[in-house]
Order: sequence, then structure tokens, then C-alpha cells
Amino acid sequence: MLMEEAEEMDQKEFIPDLNKINKAGAHLLSLINDVLDLAKIESGKMEPFPEEFSLDSLIDDVSATAHPLMEKNNNRLSIERGEDLGTAWQDLTKVRQTLFNLLSNAAKFTHDGTVTLHVNRVTQEGVDWLTLAVSDTGIGIPQDQLERGFEAFAQADGSTTRDYGGTGLGLAISRRFCHLLGGDLSVHSEVGSGSTFTIRLPAVLPDMAQQPAGETTTASDITAVLPAARADAASSILVIDDDPEARDLVERFLIKDGFSVVTAESCEQGLQLARECQPAAITLDVMMPGMDGWSFLRVLKADPDLRRIPVIMLTMIDDRTRGYSLGAVDYLTKPVDRELLRRAL
Repeated sequence: MLMEEAEEMDQKEFIPDLNKINKAGAHLLSLINDVLDLAKIESGKMEPFPEEFSLDSLIDDVSATAHPLMEKNNNRLSIERGEDLGTAWQDLTKVRQTLFNLLSNAAKFTHDGTVTLHVNRVTQEGVDWLTLAVSDTGIGIPQDQLERGFEAFAQADGSTTRDYGGTGLGLAISRRFCHLLGGDLSVHSEVGSGSTFTIRLPAVLPDMAQQPAGETTTASDITAVLPAARADAASSILVIDDDPEARDLVERFLIKDGFSVVTAESCEQGLQLARECQPAAITLDVMMPGMDGWSFLRVLKADPDLRRIPVIMLTMIDDRTRGYSLGAVDYLTKPVDRELLRRAL
């Protein structure tokens, strides 16, 4: 936000330093999130949240995000897709994170080379399997160090950390994600000839072949429930948070993205405003005085006039299972990531 304001005020000399601060903060947040992910997995608190998604869309999304990383070391990204990839019923967030981790590593350890993403779908013994393989022409990994790379806080050897950076958590988390989703992550590599990391996952998450019971809110549902005369409601967002700084930040994000915003400092006020303005979506904090976010969700989903309004949780409390079970359509943890919020909306 400060960088945008510096540009608007023609104070461009501040932008390089603001950019460094932003990158350093994002890097620290990434490290903390990696440590927390690993802790959740090892404590058994990490759960998959399956949804249906197009594999072609996943490839397009991840490759677009990875392109700047490829350009940094003058690499070329090649994509090879199998026929009829179709859709999957898997945890999209974890699959995307795992695939991006592999592409990021390939870009980092390859210079003036080629990174290739191969995606295929095969049927074995009646089960559809997805294989997403990332190959590079980089430095490669010695045979005796292949499995060490999957250990937490470990890399192939000490010189790797010194020369390329990193914490040694990406591969460890990626393999654990694959195990959690019913598959595995394997590697084949030769020193000086590059590496190939292969994700192998069932197209349908085991034991979750059917969509969980209960209603889900789709774009068509939202359109159907909005009165035709309330065209402005299609872009209005109700922000419910007792923290004035949090409300202000989210409001500024949303206004810059073209939404109209209504704010509430309590769940009681939020219910009243939801009935009055029928917003297109609601962002909701959990920890609030009086009625908390969980109670708000129960009341909202029990009201026939409000129950189809999608609710996105924005909170410090990372309890996704409870949020989804009560009817939230997405769950984002603070500090708010503007791009994730934009995608959710």
C-alpha cells in the first residue's frame, strides 16, 4: 500500500527501500508458515480440504506464478500435458503449494537451462492417478544425498545452503503433503545432469470421493438470491472485525480492487447490515466481544434470507475445519494477503 501511495505522490525514491521491506517481511512470513506447516503435519493437526478443480487451470495458474522465477536465472519453462487431464477432487491449495515448491527449486538450481513440467493422468487397477513431474537441467544431486533432501532443515550438503540459500523445509513439507493426500513424492537425479521430482497423487482424495454433505454456495446461487434491482450489491463486501486497523486495511484493499465496502465492528451490527444491504460476500473475524464469529456463522446459515451469502474467514485463529463445517466458503489467516483475498472474492 505504501509503494502505491509513493507512486501516486511522485515520491518514487522511496519505492526501492519499501520494496526491500516488503520482500523481507514476505520472506519471514514464508519461513514462519513453513515451520508451522511442518509442526501441524508432525502433530497430526494438518487436514486435507478437497475441492473439485481443473488440472489445466492448475497448470496455467502455477506456471504463470513461476515464470518470473525462471527469468531470474535465464531459464525456459516448458509444459507437456497429457490428453484429457480433466478434473480432480483433491486439496487444491496443498497440490499447488507442492508443485510451486518444486518449480521454485528447479528455477533456483538451474542457470541458463530448461525446466519442464510433465502432467499426466493414468488409470491403474481402477484408480485414476495424477503424475506431475518437474525436470530441470541444473546441478543435480549426488545419489547418496537424494533422501537427505526430504529431511526437515536439511539440504544436499552445506555448500548448497551457502550458495543457494533456503531453509531445507520445502521438500520435507512437499513430501508430507503428498503422503497426506494419498500419494508420494519421489526424485531421480544425476550430478551435472539435473533432477526430476515426481508427484504421484490419486485424482480423488481417498475416503473423500463424495463431496461433504451440506450445501455449498456457487456464483449462480449468489446471483439467484440477489434482487435484480440491487445491482450495486453484486460488488459490495461486508467487513466484520472489531479491530479498527484491520477493518481499515481490508477496506483499503477492497476499494482499490473495485469493490464497495460496508464495515461492522461487531457481529450484532454485522447481522443488521447484512439484512439491510444483502452484500455479495462477507469477511469475518472470529475473536470478537459479545457474539463471536462462530456464533455469527451459525445464525447467518440458519436465516433463509442470508444463508446463501458466502462468508470468508479472516482471522488469527487457524481452525479451518470448524470454519468449513459451519459454512464458510474460504478461510484466510491474518495478516491478510491481498492477492489471496482478491482470488477468494
